[in-house]
Amino acid sequence: MNNNDYYDIDIRIRIKIDNIVTYGSGISELLQKIDQLGSINKAAQNIGMNYKKALNIIKRAEAKLGKKLIEKSIGGTKGGGSELTQFGKFFVYQFNAVEEDVKKYALELIKKSFKEFE
Repeated sequence: MNNNDYYDIDIRIRIKIDNIVTYGSGISELLQKIDQLGSINKAAQNIGMNYKKALNIIKRAEAKLGKKLIEKSIGGTKGGGSELTQFGKFFVYQFNAVEEDVKKYALELIKKSFKEFE
């Protein structure tokens, strides 16, 4: 690794409960898109996932975490939609912060560990 080269790492963090992947970067991205677009369907389409799969992932995470991540509203004058609960917003934020901290630490560790090759 040359000092002039830019390198990065790819780390996936998954939270498992009862040995079942409950939360990871995929659901985090999905929830962020729901927050941005106000719709599970639009969010799923945006990241290339079908609605049913997105809904199942959210339901599984909510069941394992024991808390709601999203609130859905059906129909009405605004046409319905979905939004993150306060817990959902908190969980997305905390997960992303932890993921970024782990990535920074791992990159520092790699640089330190392979220092002799620079």
